Amino acid sequence: LKEKNFAAAMQRVQKQIAKTPESAVARMLEARVLSAEGRWDEAESALLKILELDSESPAAYDLLARTFLARKDSPQILARVENFAAKRPGELRAVMLAGLVYAQLQQFEKAREAYEKFLSSSPDSPVVLNNLAFLYAENLNQSDRGLELARKARKADPKSAEIADTLGWIFFKRKEYPEAFALFKESATKLPGNAEVQYHLGLAAQKTGQTDLARAAFQRAAQLPGDFPGKSESPARLAELGP
Repeated sequence: LKEKNFAAAMQRVQKQIAKTPESAVARMLEARVLSAEGRWDEAESALLKILELDSESPAAYDLLARTFLARKDSPQILARVENFAAKRPGELRAVMLAGLVYAQLQQFEKAREAYEKFLSSSPDSPVVLNNLAFLYAENLNQSDRGLELARKARKADPKSAEIADTLGWIFFKRKEYPEAFALFKESATKLPGNAEVQYHLGLAAQKTGQTDLARAAFQRAAQLPGDFPGKSESPARLAELGP
């Protein structure tokens, strides 16, 4: 695959599948080759076979989300995502995939419906509550509802750094900076390698007058790998703080 010799890669994969047709690992290799070639429909079919063998495979769900997003301009893609989720009611990974894809496609109402439907039967799911809270606050202009859900998610999983970050971001957007800072500090301590979380800490530290901490957080955010909204603004934020 690194050499882009897809034919040779697929030949090796097919030999392995012939030996062990029920191997989720071999099928995953097949899906990766197909994805590398941009054969997204075939990759989707291979990934669905994997989920029949291992319904909890995180790697399969991650790659399946990529196959959907790679075809975002296809008029059939929303129907395919809806069909996928409809066949797996009550499955956490399925609703998370659907919500993620809908949000990336800016189908925010569809994402909301998917999350709300899941919560009707599993009302205390912290990860779904967290994602829905962010959706309401960031994309649906309903900050109060987002705050309510984020607090519920925090109660369900008080140790989650991701939930702390979401709740902190909602407080930050509401200009409740001390509350945001405390949550971002907690999240940044637990996720020192997450650039976006470090950036959030920098924003809240700046707003609360903690210049040195803000500078250090912005510098970490700029140096860490990974892209996120606001990363390009890090140099400007540092310049605002002065030498």
